[in-house]
Formats: sequence, structure tokens, C-alpha cells
Amino acid sequence: MKILLTNDDGIHARGLIEMGKFLIEQENEVFLVAPETEQSGMSSAITYLRPLMAKSVKTRIEKDTFVDGSMVNGTPVDCVRLGLSELCPWKPDLVLSGINDGLNAG
Repeated sequence: MKILLTNDDGIHARGLIEMGKFLIEQENEVFLVAPETEQSGMSSAITYLRPLMAKSVKTRIEKDTFVDGSMVNGTPVDCVRLGLSELCPWKPDLVLSGINDGLNAG
């Protein structure tokens, strides 16, 4: 499967990396799109008063395994919307969010 993976804890969150590792081990193709920083408690918020910027990243999943993706200076919803419309190089079969490290306040 082709999977767009996101979270609300940020692109470098341990839970995102562990989920990516698991999905790759199951022979899925994974693309990450997550916030630059932790965004717990943002619920379904979107950014509309400032420009959204995305930066390409390669995230280390294991010693010699990297996953392509993007970090966005917005909310988790911004990440998914941009991932689906602009950033992901293919149409995903599935969008997953997690594993959550932070506060579940949204």
C-alpha cells in the first residue's frame, strides 16, 4: 500500500518514526508529512492568516533506512491537506496518524 503518514507531535517524534518503521517492514510505501513542531491540542484547526511553508526532509527510520517527506509550519490538518494536494508524489491508498507521544487535548 501507499501510505501518507502524519501526526501532531512533529516530524521528528519517536512515535512517527516507529510507525514508519513498522509500515516499511510490512512492505508499504510511506511518505511523511508532519508539523515542524509539536501541535497537540490543535484538533481540526487550519492556518489561514500566514503563508504555509513546507520543507522536504528525509527522516531516518533505521540505521540505513530513510523515508521521504515534508515538514510544514502549520497544523496537523494543514499537513494532511498539503500532503494530499501538493506534497505526496503519489495518491495514497491510506492516511494514518500516530503514534501519539504528546498530549491528547484536541
